[in-house]
Amino acid sequence: MVTGASGKNDVVTPLSGLPVMPLTASGLPRLDTSDAEVELLTRPHVELRSVQVGDSPHTINNMHMHGNWVDRSDKMTLLVTTHRLVFLPGAHFLHLSSIRSCSMAGKHKMMGLLTGSSFKIGLATTSYGELHLCFGLAHDRDAVLEVLQKTLIRQAWLLQSKLEEKKQQHTLYKTRKVGVDAVLAKNKQRHRDAARLTDSAFDSDVDTLLSEASELVAIIHRYTATLNQQQNSSTSGETEQDSNNNNDAVELSNMLEDMGMASALSRDQFGKASRRKKSSNNDYYDQTVARQLSDFLRYKNRLTEAGGLMTLTDVYCLFNRARGTNMISPNDLLRAVAWMDQPEFAHLRMHQRTFPSPSGVVVL
Repeated sequence: MVTGASGKNDVVTPLSGLPVMPLTASGLPRLDTSDAEVELLTRPHVELRSVQVGDSPHTINNMHMHGNWVDRSDKMTLLVTTHRLVFLPGAHFLHLSSIRSCSMAGKHKMMGLLTGSSFKIGLATTSYGELHLCFGLAHDRDAVLEVLQKTLIRQAWLLQSKLEEKKQQHTLYKTRKVGVDAVLAKNKQRHRDAARLTDSAFDSDVDTLLSEASELVAIIHRYTATLNQQQNSSTSGETEQDSNNNNDAVELSNMLEDMGMASALSRDQFGKASRRKKSSNNDYYDQTVARQLSDFLRYKNRLTEAGGLMTLTDVYCLFNRARGTNMISPNDLLRAVAWMDQPEFAHLRMHQRTFPSPSGVVVL
């Protein structure tokens, strides 16, 4: 995609006005873990269409886009997080706060049924007009729509502002109360903070938690991020008890950070492919696991501290321990490691090696 002011060959697409996410060393989108952002769902073979009518120049998000207007961007993979819709491989994203509503869309309705050549989700946005997400399969559209509607209701991106509001209330209590009254007020406030923390981390997801245990990993990361934000917002005038509470929060946060990952979708969360697209879907899942494995082993120099190599058995155990509920199978690991030997994954700088007999040990 290229945009410009006067070039005849410049192309403007629905992605032209969207911002781009930073990427990890392996090429995966870097989630905003400080704001408790986690992955929820991935679907390949997605098309983004603009319902905007007219010829260029076009105005997208208050920017004048000049060039040859193409109203769609296709052959993309859609990643749904708690904060945004991410379109891969370019990592352009649409923040969920800019979506006013979402619903099924089609050319027209007959007897309550939507008709059309593809399965669509209509997005009414504040800055980009009306957009359509187009899918090749109905169950892909339904799965994304269900997750998207729940995520828009939860508004997880407002978590940080809520924490700041709680911090201001806590400071107000500390400045107004003295003596025994201050101690009582502080205890009450601590109980209220604990209740709100539990609500924000668990209660909002309890319906999904009961139906999908895999989202437990996402809840843990939201809880960890909440603890980190509370610890970062602590003031220098904290009491000894506050310090002990912060130390406990840091210890729990470090423990969960060592054990968990923010990106741990299962193969099912990449979609149930049709027979025609089954190979493509499986390849994309294996490629994603390969990238996740690369980032995981580079984090805190895990592979370097192990001497630069690690047996696949150790990699399998550590990686599954980090993923939590969505564990990979031995065959998943073998397929992911095999992708690391492909030329397009040379930038990962990891490959497998098999030692000769009698050991025959396979290392990464």
